[in-house]
Amino acid sequence: MRRLYRALHRLALRGPLWTPLAMAAAAFLVGITLPLLWGGGVAVDGPWRSVALGLAAGMFAVGVSAWPARVRLHREEQRQRDLEELRRMPREQLAGLVAGAYRRAGYRVVETGRGVGAGIDVELFGRRGTSLVQCRHHRQATVDIGSVRELHMTMRSAGASRGVVVTTGGYTELAGSFARIHDITLVDGRTLLRMVRVAPPAPVHGRLASS
Repeated sequence: MRRLYRALHRLALRGPLWTPLAMAAAAFLVGITLPLLWGGGVAVDGPWRSVALGLAAGMFAVGVSAWPARVRLHREEQRQRDLEELRRMPREQLAGLVAGAYRRAGYRVVETGRGVGAGIDVELFGRRGTSLVQCRHHRQATVDIGSVRELHMTMRSAGASRGVVVTTGGYTELAGSFARIHDITLVDGRTLLRMVRVAPPAPVHGRLASS
């Protein structure tokens, strides 16, 4: 019975929006057809009709129960499509989106166009000093501590008080630990999506900014 429920739940999850209605209609037809076959064509009486309606209601409930998971699945699929679009962008265009997000948050922003190697893509000027932003624009799943350490060295040589690393992926645990110690904010893919969707960007105060 549990396997049947899971199978029906997956069907409602992956099928069109009208799948629960189709499941209910199919259950009702089965409920009224079987007595006709067993009874040699005798009309369905009241009790059997109630059974058919009960089957239909139960099937509809199973279908509807999949809708919350369906919404979450749709959002996750859309998020992955949006992330893939960001990954396909030229680095300069991605840096421009990041700069725009911080500009909307009230920072004075300078796009340096020097984002090569350990170079800096964006400089932020705010009440708490200067922050350097580096976009690690590549397809690897996680950014390691080496990349974060490179930014820290650049911060020291430039006299910047804080730093931000932006990626469309994530970060290793060691990278997160190093960032917290050295006032570097790590912006992962999900946070980046919120930033470029005209949401307030990750505050610059040296932590892992993730959803």
